[in-house]
Amino acid sequence: MDTPIGKLTFDKEIITVNGYNVTTLLRDKQNNPIMMEWLTMKDNVYDVWVIFRVTEETLNGYLDKNIDHIELFKSSNEFHQFYVDDNGENKDFIKKSFDELDQDALPRVGCFYDPNYSK
Repeated sequence: MDTPIGKLTFDKEIITVNGYNVTTLLRDKQNNPIMMEWLTMKDNVYDVWVIFRVTEETLNGYLDKNIDHIELFKSSNEFHQFYVDDNGENKDFIKKSFDELDQDALPRVGCFYDPNYSK
């Protein structure tokens, strides 16, 4: 996947709900972790996604249930939001800060990793 932060490769699905992958771990060329999260639907046409960098330490803190999902988001200072239409085509990436993301679409405080939702 080509993105504003480089070419990313799939590592693993972190959260899958009702057969839909909503949280994915990607890796950049240097094998650094990049999260890809589904946020919401826009106009019942576009899926809204965001990618953001995290550190291995923060990722492991989330997977070990030492930090919740929203803290994983807050650990990053740069987000790239994009839309995917019904045909699976990506729309333009938009750089955003945490505060510019749709706060209602973000994970709630206290939502910790649950391996039962991981493939």
